Amino acid sequence: MKRDKGSIGIFVLIALLFMSGFLLILFASNVNKSKIVKEQFNTISDIYAYNGGEEGAYEKAYTDLRKKNKQPMTASSEGQENTAVLELNRTFNENLINYRIYGNGTTKLLPETYQQVEYIESTGTQYIDTGFVPDSNTSIVMMASNTSSSNACLYCARGTSGYRDNTYSAFLIAGNTLRIDYNKTQYGNIMTAAKDIPYVYMQNKNYIYVNGELVKTLTESEFSSEYNMYLMASHQGGTNIGNIGEVKLYYCKIWNNGILAREFIPCYRKSDNVVGMYDVVNNVFYTNNGTGNFNMGDILNEDVVGDEVINTVDTNYGKYQISIRITGQDGKSLTTDLFLKQALGANEYIDYKLGKVVRIDGTEETIDLPQLELYEDYTEIEVLTDVAPSKIEVEYVGYTLD
Repeated sequence: MKRDKGSIGIFVLIALLFMSGFLLILFASNVNKSKIVKEQFNTISDIYAYNGGEEGAYEKAYTDLRKKNKQPMTASSEGQENTAVLELNRTFNENLINYRIYGNGTTKLLPETYQQVEYIESTGTQYIDTGFVPDSNTSIVMMASNTSSSNACLYCARGTSGYRDNTYSAFLIAGNTLRIDYNKTQYGNIMTAAKDIPYVYMQNKNYIYVNGELVKTLTESEFSSEYNMYLMASHQGGTNIGNIGEVKLYYCKIWNNGILAREFIPCYRKSDNVVGMYDVVNNVFYTNNGTGNFNMGDILNEDVVGDEVINTVDTNYGKYQISIRITGQDGKSLTTDLFLKQALGANEYIDYKLGKVVRIDGTEETIDLPQLELYEDYTEIEVLTDVAPSKIEVEYVGYTLD
């Protein structure tokens, strides 16, 4: 009997030791789990009554904390290497409050009926009448190259008495030396340009720059030329046209006392392939005033955001498509398309909250823009266009873990 009791005692002792060990392991596990939760939420003093073992307590604490720290947030892709992608952490499964997609490009957009080209080229008989009368407050900049060694006029307006009569002119004299005629004075041999090499020539009133470097300061004086300025030909007294050069003209801008009066972009008119310069300030197409036709350089596709839809009837808005893909952390994604009448150029953008496309000229186009719904915890927003937007900006509801 004593032997049986001893056996029972040993069995009970072993069972107690086993249970004690199990409880110690369970306790250690719960302590470790509690420690993980407290480290995750170490700035929260009350972990919402976390009780060291209740099923789902960690998830409940995490969910409650997200709700408590829910707040409006902003984000931008500006400055990133890839400005077409914006990653958002700690997001809710809710719609964006607002989003903006910004255009790109370095020039103003031409109308749809014109195609920009690299340059226009005079072969010695073509020139442009700008319709602008310069004076002592005029500034002009152009990129041009002389394709021959003969005299070539870059720009010119003169009175009836020639270069000493209210003149505002620039020439590349034989051998490609730069000469400036200003009011009643001629300034020769300012610099020598290499044949067939484009240079940026700028005259800011009485200061002359080449490729950004000041090369000549002219004597300041007040005058008006009285006659229109011509490009690539000299113009004297309203009738005398000469010195038509063999010149490639890449662009030209003219200011009237600091106010932009002309901005010429080389292009051709699609309807008849006529080559000329389009003034985007006044929306006027300037064609050849001489004989023959301008040659032209390569076609330039403007760096704008929005892919032209070819041979597709769009029932939404326009023919320039911008696709937006929203992707969650599990790889699931949804792509939404929107359509614009024109692609987005520099400093132009779409604004969801306004429901508008804002253009560089200050005009606004009303458009129905889609809602964009985010995923839980992580969302990637990507704009799918041939040319990346300059930036994406969003307002959304997110959370912190502080």
